[in-house]
Amino acid sequence: MGTLIELRDQTCLADVRILVVDDDEDVRDALSSLLTLFGAEVYGVEGAGVARALLAAWTFDVLLSDIEMPDEDGYQLMRAVRRSPFTHDLAAAAITGRSSPEDVRRAYDAGFDRVIAKPPEIEALIEVVRTLAAKRPRRELRRSAGARL
Repeated sequence: MGTLIELRDQTCLADVRILVVDDDEDVRDALSSLLTLFGAEVYGVEGAGVARALLAAWTFDVLLSDIEMPDEDGYQLMRAVRRSPFTHDLAAAAITGRSSPEDVRRAYDAGFDRVIAKPPEIEALIEVVRTLAAKRPRRELRRSAGARL
């Protein structure tokens, strides 16, 4: 893994579209700003409902989601993502303050590919996103506005 400066110079997340889901505006903005510095196209939303609407209408390469959110938690969102024919193979990481072995197991059981503890280390976060994005083919077509997730 390269150093932070080497990673930034490489714009290692160029052409990667990321959906960040977190009910904490400060966390959402910090993650979005950081990932943008590395070249990513980032959309930040405050909850699972808005995330579902965006996932039904747009294509993303990586989903980064908090676990504890009001109304619908990250586990529920991830299960819906895995059930959808449009997003079943979307690369996804949970970014959470809940990092006990049981919490990590629940995240993987829900369908997350990786679990990142809050606050994330910058180099580790960038490496996880880069790795996840490399494993999934970029979708060129957007789904119709009537698609449901």
